Amino acid sequence: MAQQSWRRVLGETSLERKCRLLFGFWLTLLISGAFWGVEKVSSDLILKNTRTTARDVVDIALLKPHFNYWETREDKQGFADLLGEQLARTDGRNNHEVIVQDEESKPKQIPNVRIPGNAQEVNILEQLEKMLDERRAAELAQGQVEEGLPERNVPDVDISELFSVEDVSDQDRPIFVERVAQDINEYQYYEPVRWGNTCTICHSEQTPGVEGAGQGTPVDGAELPFTVIKVKIPYEETQSSIHKARAILIAVAIVTVFVSMIALYVIIRLLVVRPLKHLRDVSDRISHGDLESRAEILTDDEFEELGTSFNKMVRHLTETQDELKTVNADLDLKVDEMAQLNMQLFDMNRMKDEFMANMSHELRTPLNSIIGFSEVLQGVDALNDKQHRYASNIQRSGQILLEMINEILDLAKIEAGKQEINPVEMNLHLVTSAQCDLVKSLVEEKNLSLEISEEMEDPMVFQDQGKIQQVLTNLLSNAIKFTPEGGRITVRLEESKDLEDFFVIRVIDTGIGIAEEDREVIFEKFRQGNVSSGQDNLTREYAGTGLGLSIVKEICRMLGGEVSVESQLGIGSIFTVMLPKETTPVQPEAKSDINHRVDQLNRGQTDLSLKPTSSQPVGEQAFPANPEESLSDSREVDIDAMADETNLSQHEPLKDDPQA
Repeated sequence: MAQQSWRRVLGETSLERKCRLLFGFWLTLLISGAFWGVEKVSSDLILKNTRTTARDVVDIALLKPHFNYWETREDKQGFADLLGEQLARTDGRNNHEVIVQDEESKPKQIPNVRIPGNAQEVNILEQLEKMLDERRAAELAQGQVEEGLPERNVPDVDISELFSVEDVSDQDRPIFVERVAQDINEYQYYEPVRWGNTCTICHSEQTPGVEGAGQGTPVDGAELPFTVIKVKIPYEETQSSIHKARAILIAVAIVTVFVSMIALYVIIRLLVVRPLKHLRDVSDRISHGDLESRAEILTDDEFEELGTSFNKMVRHLTETQDELKTVNADLDLKVDEMAQLNMQLFDMNRMKDEFMANMSHELRTPLNSIIGFSEVLQGVDALNDKQHRYASNIQRSGQILLEMINEILDLAKIEAGKQEINPVEMNLHLVTSAQCDLVKSLVEEKNLSLEISEEMEDPMVFQDQGKIQQVLTNLLSNAIKFTPEGGRITVRLEESKDLEDFFVIRVIDTGIGIAEEDREVIFEKFRQGNVSSGQDNLTREYAGTGLGLSIVKEICRMLGGEVSVESQLGIGSIFTVMLPKETTPVQPEAKSDINHRVDQLNRGQTDLSLKPTSSQPVGEQAFPANPEESLSDSREVDIDAMADETNLSQHEPLKDDPQA
């Protein structure tokens, strides 16, 4: 949480404030650390000075009784001079006490001798005695202590032994304990007296309880009573000195930080903030449309390089903007040209629709006449077998040509979005059976096997029956066309395993199969999968427009489904149609006159055949014997008024229907 707060504070603050905060923080940290070290050194120096003063007091405490005693000595003048010199170097105003462990060990020559007054002093004496014993043991181990002692009346006495507390060698550094009594604000210094060889000669006579005392026999210093000198110095002066030094250091630190922050502010303001503020002002003017503004930074440093790069960027952006304006102007011209081309394409498309409608109408009118008269000729008994065969060929060719025209019109109508979807409740099994019955004659001609396999629990669906019939007719016609004699065709109805509320129609054949590279091509317009490379549609083996599967694909898309194929060359193909069980009715948009005429043609306003109206056999009806009379009568036939059954792709099988 604290880290996020610091990031938010520093992230939402200006560069100048960030630099000041960070620099101030680290400067304060460094100065505080440095001054803390200086303050510690100063405090140690003050305490060391106080400790030195306490040692001087110890010297005074030792020198004063010796001064009085040594006046009885023969060499008193030398000792007097030495003691006077030592007294002149020390200050005797400080209090001191001599402490021994018990009353029996009090020396007679030393005044102000007492035993420990509290448990703390007892502990201090025990600690000092232990330290002194360890020092003596170390000296004995190193051979620094003589085993024999000098005779009592040795003329050459080493006077420096009296001041052994001043020895500062590593081994003979004074042994002491110091503490500050906070309750009485007093510095207390404890140091044991080290008895030298000369000291034992004199003090053995004056110290009671020491073996050999008064018999002229020197005694070992370890047998003399353990004596500690306690120096008491008021701590107010020392503490005042420490506080004064600490206050001076804190004041210097504050002044240093303050002056450093001011210097940093001026430096950042002049060297960093001002160039950046200038760049910001220039960028603001450019963003408001003043593209002639440029950065002018003359600092001979990185900011000047930044300003130069900024100017280059602005110049490049200006040039790019000019180029974009030129390109946009060219694009506007292109858009105008495309709009004009679109208008032309719209007119051409309208002309194409008119041409298709007129062509279909003009082609279907004579085709209906041809088909009608061919049916009439087939019913004439006067014709021989050859003539009947010719009439049958004429009728079959006319029907094939008419179906091709109908397919083209159906596809154009689907692409234009003019197809209607009229769903009804129907039995899918019955519709499939009816379509299979319609192509039964074609199946028998090629000696094929046609089966229906139903795996649906409920065959009732709400779909456009006419379009499903058209899909089945086209798929069955393709299967019949491309399955050799003796093959098998299966129509399978089942529930969809992948999608709920969908059903699947599969048309399975044992035909020639489709190559893998042609499985997408067959659903394109005017394409057949078995057309080899370099072979045109006029010389291909299987006739047809190549629109059957294109129409199937578009119808499936309209009904909310899809069609797919699985095939293997030489084994057969499986066409799978997946459709929803329920679809929504769709009405076409408002029709133009051209589309209305196309719809009229597609609904069969012209007649496919001229059928006899009476119940008599065709051969018994009255026909003119003269063919010219028959042709003249045919010119008077009102083709548009005849009953029509044109959409054979929805109601009748398509012979030799082309595979798309």
